[in-house]
Amino acid sequence: MPSKHREEALKRKRRYSQNSEEAKSQAHSQYKQHRHAVIQRSKLRLLTDRKLRKSNAINVKRRLMTDATYKQENTERAKLSQKRRLQSDKQYRLKNQRQAKLSQKRRLQTDKQYRLKKQLQAKLSQKKDCRLTNNTGSKSSCKPNSTKPINEKHLSIAERSKGNGTNKA
Repeated sequence: MPSKHREEALKRKRRYSQNSEEAKSQAHSQYKQHRHAVIQRSKLRLLTDRKLRKSNAINVKRRLMTDATYKQENTERAKLSQKRRLQSDKQYRLKNQRQAKLSQKRRLQTDKQYRLKKQLQAKLSQKKDCRLTNNTGSKSSCKPNSTKPINEKHLSIAERSKGNGTNKA
């Protein structure tokens, strides 16, 4: 037969677990009712609290390294948000375009394989464009003349650069 002390401890344990379950269900229903406010509060806390931000970043990095599905979901979410932002934010879109042009220019100057690949792509697309415009099948009309500019716009740029003595290419 258990002692009086043991019986009281068991009663307390049962009461605590019952109260805990009630508290959990109450907290869950409270969260459902005020979900938007709770999310906003946690976002604000993440923005203002440096220690929380740092620990969250560490946890996310760790999870990205270990969990492949989380990593894939994260990349898809980032792509979607970037696509949405590119469509809605004009300043962001222009900044992104400028950055892409600069990085492509830098890569063309430094990476020889990349430059050769792009040159080959340009030749192939030029041949394709020529085939689409000239359905005659004659190869002589499709040969590009490398010494002459392609259209008036390029001609005016070439003339300006010769006149000023500077290249703006």
